[in-house]
Amino acid sequence: MARDASAQRIHNSHSPIPSAGELRAPEPEWVRRYNREPTGLTVPAAYPKAFVPQKSADPLDDAVNFLRQGKPEAAVALLVPMAGPGTESHGVWHSLGEAYGMLDRHADAEAAFRSAIRLRPDAAESHHNLALSVAYQNRLDESIAHFLRSRQIQPDNPALEQTLLTILLTVLQSRAEMRDHPLRVLDPLKAEPLVSVIMPTKDRPRLLETAVKSVLAQSYRHWEIVIVNDGGADATEALRASVLAAGDRIRYLNSAHSIGQAAARNAALDAARGDVLAFLDDDDIFLPHHLAMLVGGLRTSNAGFAYAASELVKEEVSNATRMELERTPMFPGHRYSRNILLVRNFIPINSWAVRRECIDQAGGFDEDLRCLEDWELLLRLSAHFSFHQMTEVTSEVRYRGATRDSVSGRNDLAPVCAQIYRRFAARGDAQLELARALYIDTLKTPPQAT
Repeated sequence: MARDASAQRIHNSHSPIPSAGELRAPEPEWVRRYNREPTGLTVPAAYPKAFVPQKSADPLDDAVNFLRQGKPEAAVALLVPMAGPGTESHGVWHSLGEAYGMLDRHADAEAAFRSAIRLRPDAAESHHNLALSVAYQNRLDESIAHFLRSRQIQPDNPALEQTLLTILLTVLQSRAEMRDHPLRVLDPLKAEPLVSVIMPTKDRPRLLETAVKSVLAQSYRHWEIVIVNDGGADATEALRASVLAAGDRIRYLNSAHSIGQAAARNAALDAARGDVLAFLDDDDIFLPHHLAMLVGGLRTSNAGFAYAASELVKEEVSNATRMELERTPMFPGHRYSRNILLVRNFIPINSWAVRRECIDQAGGFDEDLRCLEDWELLLRLSAHFSFHQMTEVTSEVRYRGATRDSVSGRNDLAPVCAQIYRRFAARGDAQLELARALYIDTLKTPPQAT
C-alpha cells in the first residue's frame, strides 16, 4: 500500500511546484509527437513530473525515480518483472503505463492502465492516462469516455478539461458539417472588384494612421477605405497625409457619440460601394499582398467568403512609437470547419474578405451584442455560403499587454458566448454540447487585454 501511494504522488496533477533546486522532467515524447499533428490542436502534458533524485531499496520506488528522470527504458526493466497476472499493485501497473507511454508504446500503455483501473476504479489519473493512450492510437472518439470518467471522479482538473476540449475539437473538425440546406451557389466574381475596407476607430489616431498606410501600400490597387469615428476625438489631422495620397478613396464618417463597434461597422457597410468587403481594426495592419491574396482566393474558389492567416503581435506604444515585443501565429494549423465555428471563433475579422451579396443576404453585425458580433455574423454567413481558407499570413493583429482598449478586453465574454450558443443550437449533438460547455468554462476567468 505504501508503494502504491508513493507512485501515485508522482502522477498527481496537483503535486507541489518544485523548489528552485528541483528540476522538471522533459515533456514526454508521446505528448510532443501529438503536438505535431497537422490539425494544430495541441494536447498539453497531463501530469508534470518533478525530478527529485532519490535512492531506495524498493524496486517500485526506483522505477518511479527513473520516470522522474525521464528514463522510461530503465523503469520498464524494473516494472515488467513485477507486473504479471497475479500483480495486485495499482502503482506497478500505473507506472508501467507511464513508462510505455513515454516510449511511444501506446497499446502496451493502454493495457497497463486498464490493469491499474481494474485494481482501483476510482483512480482519476489512471483513467486520464488511459484516455491519452487511446487518443495517441488515433481512437479519439473512444478516448472521450475515459476522459469523462476521470472528470467524473476528479471534477476540478483544468489540465484534463483543456485536453478533452482539444480532443473534441479534433473530432468535430473531422466530422461532416451539420447543415439544414445546401450552400448557395454564386455567380463568378468579376476580374478586379472594388474592395471596401471597413475601419471603425475611436481615440487612437496614430494607430489609425498606421493602419490606413498599410492599405495604401497594398499591391492590389482597386480599393476604398470607409472609416467610422465612433464618437471619439476627431482623427482627420492624423489622416491628412493619407487622404492627400488617396484622394476620394478614403471616406471619413463621424458619429457625434459612441454607437458601438457593431453599429459603427454597419454604418460603414451602408456607405461602402465595393463588391468585396474587407475589415481592418484601427490598431491592426494588412501586409502588402493581403487584398490581392483574398480577391484571388474568392475568384478561384467562387466562395462567398475567404480568409488568410494572421499573426498576433504584442507591442508597446510610447510617444507614438510602436515597439514589437512578441509575435505568434493565430490558430496555427486549423483547417476550416463550421463544426468548430459552432464552438468558438478562430477567424480574426482582419483576415476576412466577403462578397457584398452575402452580407446583403445574411445581414450585418448584430448591434444588440456588446461583443463577439463578428463571430455571430460568421455563423450566419457559414450557414449559407462556402468559406475558402488560405494559409499564408497576410495580416497582423496587434495588442498592448498593459491596456484594455479592445472590446473583448472590456467585456465578460462568457454570457455573450452563451447567448450565441442559444441562437445556434447544438440540436442534441452530445459532442458539440460538451465542447461548448468546456469552452465556456475557459471564458469564466478575468478577461485578458487584447
